[in-house]
Amino acid sequence: GVNFNHFVNSYRVNYVIENFDNPEWSHLSLDGMGQQAGFRSRSTFLKSFKKVTGKTPSEYKKQL
Repeated sequence: GVNFNHFVNSYRVNYVIENFDNPEWSHLSLDGMGQQAGFRSRSTFLKSFKKVTGKTPSEYKKQL
């Protein structure tokens, strides 16, 4: 029930979530994490993250 872009971006968002505590990613900003997951633009990353989780990346990371 979702389009292809949302389907792919949900996998990318989950990849970022899985790697929030990864020591190899500790030097990356949230935008850098989005780029590492394959997002080419900050706005697409933020919109997709909020659509999948209901929170912004920083809000989500604070709750962990």
